[in-house]
Amino acid sequence: MAITIKADAQHGLDEAITVAVENIERFAHKRLVQYAELLRDTAKINVLALRQAERPLPSELADSIHLEQVQRGSIKVVADAPHAVFVEFGTSTQDPQPFFSMAVLEVRASAPLD
Repeated sequence: MAITIKADAQHGLDEAITVAVENIERFAHKRLVQYAELLRDTAKINVLALRQAERPLPSELADSIHLEQVQRGSIKVVADAPHAVFVEFGTSTQDPQPFFSMAVLEVRASAPLD
């Protein structure tokens, strides 16, 4: 992404910088949303891939994965099914099935931040 700031007699430097900053913020927010959506979708795919074939759909865990905007410029990807943490990290009787952390690694590896 190239950044060009044009200032002339009609549009002062302050206004040109303000416009440039607004454009950068819009671009950054758009990219943030794209990566958050990709992370959400990858986590859902991972849940379904780890799921035992005989279990009926829909998946409460996969369906619980969603985005929450915390504030401008900050988005959370949330899995809020009651058992999400136990699936991700395991228990004393169940091995972990890391659907979320694996999604982070997959997205990081496949989606360069350019």
